[in-house]
Amino acid sequence: PYTTLFRSGSGRASQLGAKSNAVWLFSTVNRIAEAVSTLEWKLMQRNRDGSIGEIEGGHPASDLWEMPNPDQTREEFIEVCENHFELTGEMFWNMVRPESNIPVPPQELWPVRPDRLTAVVNENGMLGGWMHRLGKDKTPVPKEDIAMTKIPHPLNPFRGQGPIESLLFDIATERDAARWTANFFANSAQPGGIIEYDTNLTDEKFQELVQRWREQHQGVGNAHRVAVIERGKWVDRKFTMSEMQFTELRQLNRDIILGAYGMPKSVLGITDDVNLANAQAGEAVFARWLVVPRAIRMKATLNRKVLPAFDSTGTMFFTFVDPTPENVEQNVAKAEKSFKVGIATRNEARQMINLAATEDGGDDFFKAPAPMNPFGGTPEGDVPKALPAPPTRALPEGRRVAKGDESDLWPTDTQGDFLWKSNRWWTILTSSKGFR
Repeated sequence: PYTTLFRSGSGRASQLGAKSNAVWLFSTVNRIAEAVSTLEWKLMQRNRDGSIGEIEGGHPASDLWEMPNPDQTREEFIEVCENHFELTGEMFWNMVRPESNIPVPPQELWPVRPDRLTAVVNENGMLGGWMHRLGKDKTPVPKEDIAMTKIPHPLNPFRGQGPIESLLFDIATERDAARWTANFFANSAQPGGIIEYDTNLTDEKFQELVQRWREQHQGVGNAHRVAVIERGKWVDRKFTMSEMQFTELRQLNRDIILGAYGMPKSVLGITDDVNLANAQAGEAVFARWLVVPRAIRMKATLNRKVLPAFDSTGTMFFTFVDPTPENVEQNVAKAEKSFKVGIATRNEARQMINLAATEDGGDDFFKAPAPMNPFGGTPEGDVPKALPAPPTRALPEGRRVAKGDESDLWPTDTQGDFLWKSNRWWTILTSSKGFR
């Protein structure tokens, strides 16, 4: 059924190996993969009454997700797949079924290296399957047996694109800068120099000089030893400005790599310009914009490509616990203000900060603003949700209410004080208009 091959972009193996060439790339990818792999997952089900509950006591789908294959736990499986995703922009799961019987639920899930798969396009220009290459062996794989998660590639509809493609030169620069620093210490542990002679040296004398110099002065252990040069002249070589800026260059490469992934510095333990406030903000940004989107992609793959084989009713779905940390101070301020202005009860405010409800009936009371409390109100300004209807009194004969004060008013004394029911509490209004 496979008519043409849409060749995968060259260099995916190099992209996977780039993690070993740049320390900050390694740290970034490793931190993201670890965070996603440690999320808590749950298998849920929608009931007929519209409620949603967790499926407990074991289920074939949850058992498979807990142990995808005999060699990997869920955490290790996700970490391997996340490494593929961060470096190439795509991850592949091979769903192993008995005798490739597609309607049967998969028994195992295995991660597949992206550089070993080639998309096979049929005569209609659609994805027909995959070709797996291992050495010289090529094996066709039905597309139903591959669950793919990807960052869409703008030039290739069948493959993904990761940040590494845009970081190739920066990673090479970081690697070369690290090698330059290592060679600097391996060669002399101090700025190099030149030995000058007025006359030409024979090959024998030259080799002897080079050998002696290496033995006595090359390497970190021989740094700053006094050199004795026979009939020669030492010409010192100072640092140039470009060499003195190697530290800034490596920091720039670090920031470029972190910026490509949107990684906050504080998450990687970089504290040169970090305080408590932006460290907490960095933790929230990391969870909200790095961990959660990747978990959502993985959840979609689970629910749409793996779980349907276990659930013909379509009522089950996988979900995860959101790792985004709560802003405790903001929640406390919100709860306090909501209770004070009377838009939330005491227990509703407690729920906003994850506290249990009180058992003294506090859920039945709002906190009314002090100027709005009625005469004879309940202690501490607590006003019940349900208020009795206001008393009614007929207006004296020959008197009328001033214009604009016609609704729900009745006279209380000659000063013209009026009392009426407003929303959830009684309100006192002193009017200068009075009756006439």
